[in-house]
Amino acid sequence: MVNAVNSALSGLAAASRRVEVSAQNIANQRSTSDSKDGVRQAKPYSALEAQQLSTPGGGVEVRVREAKPLAQKVNDSGTARTDQDGLAKQPEVDVTKQLADQHLASYDFKANLKSIKVQEKLMQKLVDIKA
Repeated sequence: MVNAVNSALSGLAAASRRVEVSAQNIANQRSTSDSKDGVRQAKPYSALEAQQLSTPGGGVEVRVREAKPLAQKVNDSGTARTDQDGLAKQPEVDVTKQLADQHLASYDFKANLKSIKVQEKLMQKLVDIKA
């Protein structure tokens, strides 16, 4: 029974991490510079992707990796950081997808929370039967 609670707790943590990654992407969707180890870099924000995976002992974990940047045409290649073709790399952040991911993560969070509550009720009934 402890494994069920641990599995649900890992699900809560994973859902929270997925929301965090999505919120970070939305907040930085227009950032044309990035910071790494506290040092400002002259490159666009690297959008992130959160992938939820099952773990061998039960439960889940989230792995975060960089998404590929999207190249977009710009009108004024003299002011934007561009390549030889006049393309400026921008973060590939689809706000609609990010919001959908946040809703899915919130449903996962609620489902895992519900399973913990059910487990608590079952344990209470077991204690009542034994007493």
